[in-house]
Amino acid sequence: MFRTPLILALALTLAACGDKSEGDDSGEPSDTTTDADGDGFSEGEDCDDSNPAINPEAFEECDAVDNNCDGTIDEGVTAAYYADVDSDGYGDADAAVDACDLPSGYVENSDDCNDADIAVSPDGEEVCDGIDNDCDDSTDEADAADALIWYADADTDGYGDEKATQTACEQPKGYVDVAEDCDDTDKRYNPGAAEEDCTDPADYNCDGSVGYADADSDGFAACEECDDTDEAINPDGTEICDNQDNDCDGDTDEDDATDASTWYADTDSDTYGDADITTVACNQPSGYVSDDTDCDDTDTAINPSATEYCNGDDDNCDGTTDEDTAADALTWYADTDADFFGDADTSTLSCQRPSGYSADDTDCDDTDAAINPDADEECDAVDNNCDGTIDEDTAIDADTWYRDADVDGYGSPDSTTDSCSQPSGYLADDSDCDDANNDINPDADEECDTVDNDCDGDTDEDDAIDASTWYGDGDSDGYGADIDAAVSCDAPTGYVSAGGDCDDGDSGTNPGATEICDGNDNDCDSATDDADSSLDTTTTTTWYSDVDGDTYGSTTFTLDRCDQPTNYVADDTDCDDSDADVYPGAPDEVYHDGVDQDCDDFDGYTLDDLSAGDLVITEIMPNPDAVNDSAGEYFEIYNASGLEVDVNGLEFADNASSDTVSETVVVAADGYLVFAINGDSATNGGIDADFDWSGPALSNSGDLITLTYGTVTFDEVDYSGWDVSAGISLSIDPDYVDMDANDYGPHWCEASSTYGDGDSGTPGDANDDCGFTYSAAVDIQPLMDSYCTRCHAGGGASAGLDLSDVWDVTVEVTSGQATSYSHVEPYDAPASYLYAKMIGDQSTLGGYGNDMPPGGSAPSSAEIAVIEAWIAEGALQ
Repeated sequence: MFRTPLILALALTLAACGDKSEGDDSGEPSDTTTDADGDGFSEGEDCDDSNPAINPEAFEECDAVDNNCDGTIDEGVTAAYYADVDSDGYGDADAAVDACDLPSGYVENSDDCNDADIAVSPDGEEVCDGIDNDCDDSTDEADAADALIWYADADTDGYGDEKATQTACEQPKGYVDVAEDCDDTDKRYNPGAAEEDCTDPADYNCDGSVGYADADSDGFAACEECDDTDEAINPDGTEICDNQDNDCDGDTDEDDATDASTWYADTDSDTYGDADITTVACNQPSGYVSDDTDCDDTDTAINPSATEYCNGDDDNCDGTTDEDTAADALTWYADTDADFFGDADTSTLSCQRPSGYSADDTDCDDTDAAINPDADEECDAVDNNCDGTIDEDTAIDADTWYRDADVDGYGSPDSTTDSCSQPSGYLADDSDCDDANNDINPDADEECDTVDNDCDGDTDEDDAIDASTWYGDGDSDGYGADIDAAVSCDAPTGYVSAGGDCDDGDSGTNPGATEICDGNDNDCDSATDDADSSLDTTTTTTWYSDVDGDTYGSTTFTLDRCDQPTNYVADDTDCDDSDADVYPGAPDEVYHDGVDQDCDDFDGYTLDDLSAGDLVITEIMPNPDAVNDSAGEYFEIYNASGLEVDVNGLEFADNASSDTVSETVVVAADGYLVFAINGDSATNGGIDADFDWSGPALSNSGDLITLTYGTVTFDEVDYSGWDVSAGISLSIDPDYVDMDANDYGPHWCEASSTYGDGDSGTPGDANDDCGFTYSAAVDIQPLMDSYCTRCHAGGGASAGLDLSDVWDVTVEVTSGQATSYSHVEPYDAPASYLYAKMIGDQSTLGGYGNDMPPGGSAPSSAEIAVIEAWIAEGALQ
């Protein structure tokens, strides 16, 4: 994600590319007579006096070295190679390089005329597209694969002669793309010409047909009528219903045909038509029939073949409605006595009830309106309700009789019978409440036995001969007050058998209660709280001595009592009970004075004690996936100050807005703080936030995050242009937790650990190791190109050091200034002369000259860190 090289858009104006021989700026004269390599040439003549194979008489070789000291490298020994960008096997003559060996992406020929298009090459197929596809210096030739055939149009009528053609990509002058002209010398002749004169023999429209004809001798030419084989068919013909256009008007069997039929609308589709809605046509129109006898064409159930029903409609269209012969006509019975019950022996059929008739046929005497199935049976020797029985027990005036099973002279209301006369074993009395026991009746004594002995409707009343005494228990603690006694068989609601309660309004106070610290005589023994020897000591309060009188106590001296002793308090949080100005929450806390005035275990530091770089941004989550951005964005800072710090007053800003910490938020030395847009871990994706901000919103496409306090900027990270994946935080590698190092994109990577609801990140904890491996080609060469190759590139490279291929000329290649060291010593940055020159430390390695680069902008500390890391990892290609 972040391993692509940082493209540094730096306009470097180097004041000078001095240090021509890796620097000869010491001001001391060089020894020009020494021949260190023994090749016969002194240092003043030899361009590399450390290598005997390099001198003015040596042969030039393809090795990126000026072997013959003529100021030019590899001259006369290289070959020309041509870039093949589109990989079609043909190179671009304008993109040539001289090299010892064929470079990747190059070929030996220069025949490609467009190296950006793989379809264009000497092997390309020519097509009509305005491009020289086959590189023959001609475009859109006649042999192009998609060239068209054009036809000569001599008479310019838009139709060409198919015998006179030309093939081309573009339309030639005097040619068209349509053939079939039968006379290209006369524009009257072409497939689009009109032939309007039946008597003209010329074939103007080139269809091979001309001439006048009247085959049926009806006086109309074939071109004037629609059927020249039938003399009855012509414009003067009579239209009849025969599926032919008899009068040649373009229509067949029109409504005015002499034999057209009349049709009737059948709106309800019952095959019977409405005589009032008609149409004339040769063929039956949709929705019409030949019948006209439907009396209601809106209802498919009404037509001459329908069944008549009692519904108020003339269903069968016979002119009569609801006749007695209707399929659902009812049977009615004569009701002579008008009691609404009819005589089954006298009936008639009708849709409606006839006067003097009823739908019922159950009257057993149709001469007496008082006798019918709804009449009440009476004790009068008559079958009043027509059920076939006389004076049954259900008669309305029958008497109720009560059984006396125990023969105690009292009848049971639960065992009755109705009868017009008294049955044996029954009485008119109904006051016995237990007819199986002759000891239970209205004359018996009441007892406490859950039985209503005297049948008065109550059981075990207070006047029972064996009733008990009970005590009112108002607080439901199992003990009642002696002054509230009652006599009853069973305990009344709220009463108990035990008395002696001294406070029946408090359930915690009774003879069986435990004495506790509450100011009450809980066990009713007349002793209270600390004065009661049976006091439950677990209910006492622990009181703490308050020697300094600041209302906060110390655990040094304690007392367990119900009541607060003098000079004791319930609080035990005083951290110094000898000083009344020291207590929790004291308003006059003084930091760094060695006294914790407010007892919060923090006499620590504030933002005033910090400098730039003491707070570092280490993790950014601009695009959570488990929750919305507005719920799950966060960033993390690291406390690099070595102090426990209260960050109250820290301002966080992005490109659009800002927010300030306005409360005490303490971060431990080497600890982390998480700032979240939403502090609720239940809805923010599972983040444990230390501070939730309002205002800024982190852009997914890049944003600038700044941490400031007053005039101090602790850190700033601009992640614009970095890749931001959904649900994965941007995480600085643990080796680059630094305000400068974290400005450099390659020091960041995607977090691999997960948190909360499944997004990736380590909010509040050390970051995941990015596992970086730097390479010369990806990470180091762009830095050389930005800062060094203006002087150190090509044949005129300063001191012969061509850094356009940094790996080949630096890694384990001896420095000319510090000959005991290589430009780059893998795994050892301090011993690498290139690194020493860039940080201005060359003198410690025995070197000299200017720091690199001279006179221009120096690499940032983050970029220097990349070079150092590359060397430390082994200086890989």
